[in-house]
Amino acid sequence: SLHDALPISRIADSKGRYNFLVGNNKYFITVEKPGYESSKTDELDLTQKGSEAGVVSRDIPMRERKPE
Repeated sequence: SLHDALPISRIADSKGRYNFLVGNNKYFITVEKPGYESSKTDELDLTQKGSEAGVVSRDIPMRERKPE
């Protein structure tokens, strides 16, 4: 299930791109970068036949953390 899975970590390239292979399940993506607020996507449901099969592309905006 979504909450029982182990996290998959990837480091993005200089343009913020990353990739990984996953099976038919439900997922979310959490992004973190020093100096920025972390961000988490809505659930990505890949359990339905034909749903987002192949490449899943998401632009995940990040907001710079305000100085304390």
